[in-house]
Amino acid sequence: MKFKKSLVSIIVCAFTFFLVSTNVFAVDVQNKLKDVPVTEEYTKWEELSDNKNTKYIPKKYNIGSFSSSIGSSNNPYYVENVLQYANLPKFSLRDIIPENVVIRDQGKENSCWAFSTIACLESNLALKNKQKGNFTKVYDFSEQYMVSGSFYDNYLNGQINKKGLNVKPYAGGNFNNRAIGDVMSGNGVVDEKSYPYLNSEAPVDINSLSNKKITADILDTVMFGSPENEEELLKLKKAVKEHIVQNGGVYVAMKMPEIGDYKFNPVNGSVYNDVKVIPNHAVTIIGWDDNYSKENFNFKPNNNGAWIAKNSYGDHLEQDINELKSAIYDELKAYFNSNGIYSANDIDDNHLVEALNAAYKQQLNIEPVKLIQGKDGKKYCSIDFNTGGYLYISYEDKTLSDYNGIVRAIEKKDYDNIYQNFYYVSGVKELVTNNDKNDYGILLGQKYEAKSIAEKLVKFSIMVPSEADYEFYANIDDNSMDMNKLLKLDLDNFSTKIHLKPGYHTIYLKEPLKLNSKKFAVATKVSNTDSFYVAVGNTNDLNVDWFKYNKPSNNSYFGIVDEENNIQLERMDNLDFTLRAYTRENVNVNIDENIDKNDSINDNKANEIDDKIKSELKKNSIKSAEVKFYYDKNNKSLRISNITPYIGESKYEFSIIMKDDTNDSNSVLIDKNGVNTFKFSSSDLKKDVNNTYYYEFNIGDNIKNLDDLKRYKLLNLNLKEYVDGNVNERNINFELVNMDNGNNSNNFDRSLLNDDSKKNFVDTTVVKGRLPQTGESILILVIILLLLVPCIIYKIYVSKIK
Repeated sequence: MKFKKSLVSIIVCAFTFFLVSTNVFAVDVQNKLKDVPVTEEYTKWEELSDNKNTKYIPKKYNIGSFSSSIGSSNNPYYVENVLQYANLPKFSLRDIIPENVVIRDQGKENSCWAFSTIACLESNLALKNKQKGNFTKVYDFSEQYMVSGSFYDNYLNGQINKKGLNVKPYAGGNFNNRAIGDVMSGNGVVDEKSYPYLNSEAPVDINSLSNKKITADILDTVMFGSPENEEELLKLKKAVKEHIVQNGGVYVAMKMPEIGDYKFNPVNGSVYNDVKVIPNHAVTIIGWDDNYSKENFNFKPNNNGAWIAKNSYGDHLEQDINELKSAIYDELKAYFNSNGIYSANDIDDNHLVEALNAAYKQQLNIEPVKLIQGKDGKKYCSIDFNTGGYLYISYEDKTLSDYNGIVRAIEKKDYDNIYQNFYYVSGVKELVTNNDKNDYGILLGQKYEAKSIAEKLVKFSIMVPSEADYEFYANIDDNSMDMNKLLKLDLDNFSTKIHLKPGYHTIYLKEPLKLNSKKFAVATKVSNTDSFYVAVGNTNDLNVDWFKYNKPSNNSYFGIVDEENNIQLERMDNLDFTLRAYTRENVNVNIDENIDKNDSINDNKANEIDDKIKSELKKNSIKSAEVKFYYDKNNKSLRISNITPYIGESKYEFSIIMKDDTNDSNSVLIDKNGVNTFKFSSSDLKKDVNNTYYYEFNIGDNIKNLDDLKRYKLLNLNLKEYVDGNVNERNINFELVNMDNGNNSNNFDRSLLNDDSKKNFVDTTVVKGRLPQTGESILILVIILLLLVPCIIYKIYVSKIK
């Protein structure tokens, strides 16, 4: 009897321990999602009594990246000299794609957000077209289609657009919510001639928006961070410059001074706001001038330098004279009252223009204001831009915020059906936990019902608030969120995992996946991040009426994944996630060759390499690395070549040990600061003639012990690659010929990798955090059992004695 009790107690204890260890993390996961704190400028906007009429909603969350897309998995092109161009003191897309950065006029609509977004798209496609060596193509997409298509009820005869926002006419918008939300909800982009500009936000017939041919679609964007110090500002400037060179214009919000505000100089087109206030406008940065004199600004910044921006005011700035009168009267009410003027309407039109010009004369020594009559019969004050409508905005402008860019776009719609439980991002949540986030992951799931069982799943899209790794899953047999049915999917980067930076992203599958049921489920696992931020839709924001009619679908699921891959999913009843699924209906899905693939950085021989081998190559870009030493009398450089870059952003470092023939003495190469390890990243690589990449390290005054290179004959280079939590290592030995050999001083590239010394190199790969393999797992289990069985026998034996 005691024997049975002892055995039962042991089994119960073991089973209880198993349950506790696998489910302790899964308690009330829904309540672990908390609101992310909002920005200071958004808080100030909330406090305004008339915040619904500010024409622009500022950036709500302080999320974003301070790096560009160079070398990342979403970068469709590896621009060979992008860093060289980004480091130029002056650069403008007007010199590269002038016909696609022309000034347009938004007129009376508060549609700057749409004009700037469309400008980013047009410059992105034009620049990619230029990079491919194609004939010049002029892009002109419809801003009105974006404006009119994003309303909920601003239509004739009480018509409703369920995919629209509850935003009122002339209320304005922004990039991430209204503009990209409208495009990626399935509306896409159409040509200007298909839906011409109306210069009005009056109600339209909702049917006029239907059956338009989508001629462009946005796939990937980048959200840049908001700098809070000088170091972050320098990083932001670098990232924005790199993006412009590689991907086109950058959307940015700002305070555009109105007539009578002398922070705008119409002669130079210069703007510098020295006080941080809420933005009221959006423009498109298309270049920069590091040497643009601070003397060009009426209010002087500390340093030279300005962004070159494409505005959407045409070639002049104009303002309704009655609005201008009201603003001036409110500001100088006491002055006007003392002169017998007791309302704004009593101010004479011509006297107002004369007074404004007198003030400009005093401030800028110009008289730019003139009175004009518009086509609508109203009177306006107008100021011409001497720069044709382009602006020069100081790097130090205190109102610049909400930097965004388009990384990847296509000139068509490449899917038949889109499945989504939301239309616009309404908030960002954070997983709040006391556990080490590096050991955890989260799973976001969505249930959908397809139109037909013949459809094939081809891609996903998701809004990413914080940099992280993503894996994607699908249950093609039914819509149950059963982890045993969720199949991990191969992506078009020849991996099951992709690293994504803040922004909207589109992820293509390696092969289309046929649905076996109309009901299906999809999910994504998020890991390897400092902050588990999650973009959500269909949440209510008390301060914004935009999402008033968006209700949760009850088809979104959330779960926490621990280090043992245990998970429990909970259905969300107060929000939806932003994971969309896209399908094609035709049997043979043709992938558009013009779509920029995530792995295009090294895809020339993609069809010649077995998938498994290719995956291995992607995980170790230095496996076949070689070293060459170039020098003559005046130039010395080390070239690490034959690198095959991994899809993600790899970090590299190397060190060099110099030895003599006997190995009795050696020396480590060090720089002027005493550092003996030199670092670079995949964005520093340059393309070689054999479609691999190389890194070139100049050797000169930067090296402290340069003379040692003349004394030692043998060199050992230790090269490491850090990627996806792994470390790849390679040691390369090579012989250095005498650097002072005058007979060959003009022969550049005199010392190549010695063939004999290749035999001596050591190639080791160190993988951190590696999971036990199948055989190792069995061995571990056997060891545990060998340790556990004697304990059980001893427990039973003791029980019998008692």
